[in-house]
Amino acid sequence: MLPATSSGLSRLLSEKMISEKAIESVLLNSQFPIPEKLFDAVFNKFSIKRIKETLPLIPLAEYRSRIVDIGCYAPMISLYHELLGYREVIAISNYDWTLLSEKNVLGRKKNLKLQIVIENVEQKKLPIESESVDVVLLLEVMEHFSRDPFFVLSEINRVLKTDGFLVLSTPNCISSSCFFSYLLGKNPFPEPYNGIDGNRHNRLYSPKEIFDLASAAGFSVERIITTSFPRRLGGSLANYFVKLIDNLLFYRKKKFSILRGDIIQARLRKTGPVNNRFPDWLYISRSIWQEWYQYMDKL
Repeated sequence: MLPATSSGLSRLLSEKMISEKAIESVLLNSQFPIPEKLFDAVFNKFSIKRIKETLPLIPLAEYRSRIVDIGCYAPMISLYHELLGYREVIAISNYDWTLLSEKNVLGRKKNLKLQIVIENVEQKKLPIESESVDVVLLLEVMEHFSRDPFFVLSEINRVLKTDGFLVLSTPNCISSSCFFSYLLGKNPFPEPYNGIDGNRHNRLYSPKEIFDLASAAGFSVERIITTSFPRRLGGSLANYFVKLIDNLLFYRKKKFSILRGDIIQARLRKTGPVNNRFPDWLYISRSIWQEWYQYMDKL
C-alpha cells in the first residue's frame, strides 16, 4: 500500500488558503520575470494545478529557514517568498535563461536573501555547506537526469539538515493516461527534441520507485500523492477504466492502492545518510561496467 498521510510535520500551507488564481497572480506579477513565451509554456493551466497541489507539501518558513530550488524558474521565487514566507532562497538551474542574473535581482525584494546558481547538478556538487538547508525542491526535474541521478539525491542529503525535507514532483509512468495510451495504440511518452540539447525526459518513475529511491537516499516518505489532468487522453474515462482493472487485479488486497495520477508529488524527510549509492534496479550492472563505476566513485 502506498501511504498518503503525514505526521509530526512543520507547519504546512492549508490547501484551502490558496487558489489557482492566487498562484497565477503572484507568478504574473513576480519581480523575477522570464520571457513571455517561456512563461506561457512553463506556467500553463496544467502547471498551475500541479503547483497548487505541490505547495501544501512544502513546510512554511520558520525563523531563518533556508530553501533550495533545483531547476528553478525565476517567478517561482515569488511564491516561496510571498506565500510560504521564505527569506533565504537558493535558486539553481542549468540554464541562465530560466533565471535572472544577481545584478538584476538584488534589491528588488525586501527581506529576501537570494543566491543564483547556474550549474549542472548531475556533474558538480551543490555549492552549499553541509547540513545547512531546511527544504530542497526538485520539481519536474528528476525525469530530466540522464547521467547519474543518485548523485543529485546524495548531494541533497548532504546539504539538508537532519529532519529536513525534500519535496519533489515528477511524471508518473504508471498513470491512467499512460495506461490508456497503450490500450489505444499510442505512444504515452512522445517526447519532442528541441534541437539544442538533451533536456528531455530520460527516465520516468512510478510511486513505488520513489519509495525505493527515498529509502536508498536516507529519507522516509512523509506523504505521497498524484495529481491528474482529466482533459488528457479521455480524462475521466481513462481513470474509470484503469481503476476497474486495478480492482479486478488486486481485489484480494483490500488495503492495496495504486496512485494513477499524471504527476507524482512527494514530501520526503531526511532520516540519515545515504545507504545505497547505486541501487541495482536503477543503474547498469557493476560487474559489466566496472570502468564506469570506478570513474563515478572518484567524483
